[in-house]
Amino acid sequence: MVSLRYFVLVLLTICCRELVAERSGFENPYTLPLVVAFVLCIVMMTKIAALRAAHGATLAGTSFNWLARELFYASRRRIESIWCYASPLVLLVCGWIKWTCLLEQSGWPQSLALLLCFAPTFVFLMSVELVATQVERVGDARFNTTILQTWLTRIRLGETAGVLTCLAPVVLLSLVSDLSQVASTAWGFDKSITSSTCTAIIVGFFVLLFPLFLTAWSSGKALPDASAERVTRLVRATGVRGIQTTLISSNGRWAGAAVVGWFPGFRRLWLGDGLFSVLSPKEIDMVVLHELAHVTRFHFFWRLMPVVWAMAAGVGIWMIGSYLEMAETLTTKLLAGLTSSWIMLYGLGNVARRCELDADRTACSLALAATDWGTTQSPAVILSSALSKLLEGNPSAEVTWLHPSLDHRLESLSQWNTNGHPSMIPNV
Repeated sequence: MVSLRYFVLVLLTICCRELVAERSGFENPYTLPLVVAFVLCIVMMTKIAALRAAHGATLAGTSFNWLARELFYASRRRIESIWCYASPLVLLVCGWIKWTCLLEQSGWPQSLALLLCFAPTFVFLMSVELVATQVERVGDARFNTTILQTWLTRIRLGETAGVLTCLAPVVLLSLVSDLSQVASTAWGFDKSITSSTCTAIIVGFFVLLFPLFLTAWSSGKALPDASAERVTRLVRATGVRGIQTTLISSNGRWAGAAVVGWFPGFRRLWLGDGLFSVLSPKEIDMVVLHELAHVTRFHFFWRLMPVVWAMAAGVGIWMIGSYLEMAETLTTKLLAGLTSSWIMLYGLGNVARRCELDADRTACSLALAATDWGTTQSPAVILSSALSKLLEGNPSAEVTWLHPSLDHRLESLSQWNTNGHPSMIPNV
């Protein structure tokens, strides 16, 4: 759900905001018209890409809708990359980021000013999803929903949700400052005690309740009885406790699975409705076991480590700067921010890819050791078949920030199969 380019967008925008927050200048009376013009320009590029894709997919008077969609998605990825890497600089030069900082300084809540800083990105994403909806629906009779319903589905399950996920920790932390300020000003509470209390409450909310919010945002609902019973047996066999299976309604758009949440009772196993039209029951079993393997192998803690390393690096640089009496200088702040960001990006990607390979192999071992497998076919062969059906011909088949390439995963499963179905999986 979280893509690298939008993660970088959030980091760059926050860095730009810190750069101008305490400085004069960067103010522009034409900020709003310039930002609107910039957003419209990028959105028009998206619309032109859609029209060119439709024209390029028409041969001898016949339109090939699948080809139009492929051409458009290729162009869309390039346009989104332009937005992610150019928009922080454009918003900085236009004065939009400075304007949101001035709102905060004039008394607006910090969390609201932060969300306004990203308002152009949300407008851009919703506009792009509307164009994508039009491309997706043209000449396709499969849809039994209105264009508005399809558009809202794309917003729920697309990059908008990914940006919200990246922003959530930052916005929640800014709420600490807002609530502490209100409590100390209006009721005379001690600001440090209030800040600590608010931090504990908000971190608890994020860790425990944010997965439930994401599930509600994604329109999660209960699985059909037959599928629910099958998945429940797998959950019990693997010994995973406190996880609830949820069907993500996407009109067949999302054929995937994910574990959302960190602690039992607040953890959800997401299964996209597209899985059930693409995979066989045994293949779905292996996809479910792959997700449960993430839990049994505590991969969520491994993925947290790069965040801890990044915070430690940032604090270390700040302490060195404090010792040299340079803690508040722009050089120290930029060095700490860039170092922490690089460690987080590199570490998250590296650890996540290793965890995916480990989950593939662990799922195969769980299939043999914890379940009544009941077939002569190796679980590695069935999982390989499922991955091929889901990823072949998809951009996700190539190596991404959080996932290894399909070829790498198939090779890893082939090695597991060749090595005699080992019961012990090497640690990540």
